[in-house]
Amino acid sequence: MVNRQDNSVSMFTINPTTGDLTLNATATNPTGAIGAGLEPFHADFDPSGKFLYVTDEDGPTTIFTVNTNGTLTNTGNTGIATGAISTAFTKSNQ
Repeated sequence: MVNRQDNSVSMFTINPTTGDLTLNATATNPTGAIGAGLEPFHADFDPSGKFLYVTDEDGPTTIFTVNTNGTLTNTGNTGIATGAISTAFTKSNQ
């Protein structure tokens, strides 16, 4: 879940029986913003579920790897520095 007001992303575990969510951790950037910009806007998992892309309203998209315990590791940014608020995926033939 993106938290626009504090520039972070919350991670939850899901109880497989009840569907209840439990806060697992919250990812932030030491500068106080997820990417180089501000206000995370949208989060998308890649089709494999191994990566989470968080698009900032006023900055590039931040790429996270999804760890086996459900937490995220920030692996860097991609895309234009300002103005992008969506993410698209294409299928690789490799």
